[in-house]
Amino acid sequence: MKLIEKYNTSKGEFDSELVKHWNKAICKEISDLDVFDICMFIRQNSFLDTVIPIAVNMLMDNPLSGFLYEGELVRSIAICPGDIKPFSSSINNVLILIRSKENSLFFEDEEDKKDFYSNIESIKLRITQ
Repeated sequence: MKLIEKYNTSKGEFDSELVKHWNKAICKEISDLDVFDICMFIRQNSFLDTVIPIAVNMLMDNPLSGFLYEGELVRSIAICPGDIKPFSSSINNVLILIRSKENSLFFEDEEDKKDFYSNIESIKLRITQ
């Protein structure tokens, strides 16, 4: 199934790179969505009931998942404008996994590491408050 069908939505008409990618992504099979698509939908607060579980699975496989940079998916969840509390149980499982792998995660530099764990703390606060 495709997002365009599942949500009975239509393609955007504004001529921008974001809308072009959006239009392409909503026409993909849900199982074919990649990390770039998932990050975009989360940041746009769209289709969360479908894309957050996919994001959780991606993070369980690779806690540093991202397209543009390592940790992008975690960052997308941290800044998601929507309510992520309905997904708190599965997100918490990811946070536990990340903490257990803390010593095996490698970052380009200390700033990237600091940003990543800051995003983790933001997510933790959002799902527990």
